[in-house]
Amino acid sequence: MSKPAFQEFVEANQALLSCYNAVSPADYQKLNEGQQEALCSSQREKVRDILRSNSLVMSNLVRQRVEILHRLGAAAQNDIKIRQ
Repeated sequence: MSKPAFQEFVEANQALLSCYNAVSPADYQKLNEGQQEALCSSQREKVRDILRSNSLVMSNLVRQRVEILHRLGAAAQNDIKIRQ
């Protein structure tokens, strides 16, 4: 089962921030323009890919939330049956 789009987006942004935070401003300034552009490029691309896919549209987010609620409801029903 894949992760909800919003969760993927949040995780991709966190990975991007973590990548940039791993480089001090002084070290960043020492990089040439090409090196600066290459820094964290895979993380930036992941965020761009998610945005380009348009998976964050409200209809997809609502559909994913409803699916999660259905799974939680089914799990709760199974738990009740097991306890009885």
